[in-house]
Amino acid sequence: MSNDKIKIRKANLSELNAVVDLYNDICDSLEEGINYADWHKDIYPTIDDARLGIEDGVLYIALIDDQLVGSVKLRHEHDDAYLSAPWLTENDYSKITVIYTLAVHPNAKGQGVARALLDFAETTARAENNVSIRLDTVYGNTPAEKLYLSCGYKLIGTVHSEIGPDKFDLFEKLL
Repeated sequence: MSNDKIKIRKANLSELNAVVDLYNDICDSLEEGINYADWHKDIYPTIDDARLGIEDGVLYIALIDDQLVGSVKLRHEHDDAYLSAPWLTENDYSKITVIYTLAVHPNAKGQGVARALLDFAETTARAENNVSIRLDTVYGNTPAEKLYLSCGYKLIGTVHSEIGPDKFDLFEKLL
């Protein structure tokens, strides 16, 4: 499927339940197989994660034929674990986009949704004159790691976390 069939726009509060359904469908699917992302229903991502993303104006949704097939949050904030990493750029987060909660519905896998969301993040970051994009994934999330590397992100390192999964791999893409 070509990316021109995938429309990406900012989510609004009336779509909160649809975003939560997306998260829950993904969590259900992950529980049926290998849960590379270590996402769990009602733990992460949650309705509160979606609501805050919408209220803060940082949650974007991907649609194919008006069907919600993915979402992503784009922020200029970092997790504490990011501070000790050997990043390629300085830690001026006013000029760095951080990707959070990149989600693709199980029925839309293989249709280019994740790549379209990453392309959208890059286009948005460039329009804001940012110097890089950063993101993390649970250590050992092989499908996500392959995607990020194929999209030009560099693996920066692995950090330990005080909350959630023990280790995260950090990625950065220079713009």
